[in-house]
Amino acid sequence: MTEHIPPSIPAKLRVLLAELVVVLISEARPSDYTAYRSYERALMRIAKKLWSLHREHWPDNKGWFEWSNWGEEISDLIPPGYGGAVESAMIALGRKKTPGIGIGIGYRSGGREIQQMIQQDLLRVSTLLRYIVLHSKESGANFDTVKNRVTMWALRWKEIKSLAMAFGAKEMGKEGKHLIWIMGKTEKHCEDCFGYSGLVFEARDWAAAGALPQSRKLACHGYRCRCRLAPTSKPLTPGLPSPPKYAGLMSGGR
Repeated sequence: MTEHIPPSIPAKLRVLLAELVVVLISEARPSDYTAYRSYERALMRIAKKLWSLHREHWPDNKGWFEWSNWGEEISDLIPPGYGGAVESAMIALGRKKTPGIGIGIGYRSGGREIQQMIQQDLLRVSTLLRYIVLHSKESGANFDTVKNRVTMWALRWKEIKSLAMAFGAKEMGKEGKHLIWIMGKTEKHCEDCFGYSGLVFEARDWAAAGALPQSRKLACHGYRCRCRLAPTSKPLTPGLPSPPKYAGLMSGGR
């Protein structure tokens, strides 16, 4: 960041200005963007460390204890990371930000589903670790291969937020118990997102169908999906939402 600051400015001041620019950029973006990016970057740092290890330091060569150490690094990120997704949903629904909010607080209806998603991801951490090792730097794989996998993993944060939005709106008893699917501003849309656009259903119906923005169950697998569910006073769409393309092939997994 300092390379964009004139060299005539003293070094210490250059650093302070660079830090100020970073803060201003962060604050100019939506809080959910910064929370999501923080979670994704934390995952990516761990993945890159493991990807760059020499073969003799691979977890497989060190036994279960070493696997558990790497697994703990990722596992420790999941509950607070998803807690941030729930808090972001609360803020989007108009509830005042409360530091330290945990999973399920204020979301009695959806708390069980969110906890299940957390448990699913905790059980899949070892699968992610093995994928990174199999596509390590020493194996000849480019880090982009691992990066894409971690990016897909991190999208679970947005899926958690969508689920919390769905159940949270219903629980808060506001007009937001009806949620409309708003398509994101992307060049291309998958068949699911395109089909859901403009439809209005109750929170529980969206969730029951597995139709949530950024979900792995969507035809786009949630990759680069910018769709969202928003509270609305519009009348309900007749019937129920149809399940997304991959609803029967996975249960929210990786």
